[in-house]
Amino acid sequence: MSLTKKLILGTAQFGQNYGITNVTGKVSAVEIKSIFKNARSNQINTLDTASSYGDSEKVLGNIGISDFDVITKLPSIGSSTSKIYENYENVIVSSLKDLKVSCIETVLLHRPEELLSFYGDAIYDALRKLKDRGLVNRIGISIYSPELLEDINPKYLFDVIQVPLNVFDRRIISSGWLTRLSQMGVSVIARSVFLQGILLSQVNDLPAYFSQWRPHFKQWIEFYQGNGLSALEASLQFILQVPEIDKIIVGIESDRQLTEVVRAINNPVIIKSNHLETADLDLISPVHWPF
Repeated sequence: MSLTKKLILGTAQFGQNYGITNVTGKVSAVEIKSIFKNARSNQINTLDTASSYGDSEKVLGNIGISDFDVITKLPSIGSSTSKIYENYENVIVSSLKDLKVSCIETVLLHRPEELLSFYGDAIYDALRKLKDRGLVNRIGISIYSPELLEDINPKYLFDVIQVPLNVFDRRIISSGWLTRLSQMGVSVIARSVFLQGILLSQVNDLPAYFSQWRPHFKQWIEFYQGNGLSALEASLQFILQVPEIDKIIVGIESDRQLTEVVRAINNPVIIKSNHLETADLDLISPVHWPF
């Protein structure tokens, strides 16, 4: 299998300004068309979006993505606990209309911790019903921490789980959950592989908040430069060496970026980078960042 088939196009930037290192803003329709032309030529056929990503789904529908497998996410149900299935159905039907596709390949819960509430069974039943009706092919969750799986996994079974994974953040591996999920036949998708772009940046170019980890960034730079790699290549090669990972989401802002990613992923090398792992949530978990 071509390694590029493991790639998923992250589309948050197509409908909004996303990522602390994003200096170009929302991607133009012309650029998006070029990105998808490039993706098709490189056998990339999956995209990741959400109704909460601004007008991303409408933008995608207008350029035509019917030949792509779509991953989208359901928002928090908030206080709307009385008609959970109806609310989810409305979101999916709206997404189908905006995306101009007949079926969503994978739908994920964006707030899976809601499964631990008193209406968790109703949420799971609603997801199963969406699948049974053929509106979606697979159901799953997008998690921020593997600790959540300790409570969710005994009660609910999913087809897909999306997890953060990068050279700094290896919690899904060190917790043992990646091995367990693979043994259960769950498809695991890696996201945040560039940690919202900070792994591809110089620490001096980042907000002052990150200066407290200057020594760790120095180790990272010395590591990839010492192996004759770019930050992009080293970030992707680390993920490629984790066999339990089925797919990798990469946020793309330009056709040029996608070309660089394809080039990086098609030149596999073996690198050892265990010393770069950190459990410091203030660094590896964007929900802890003060912006």
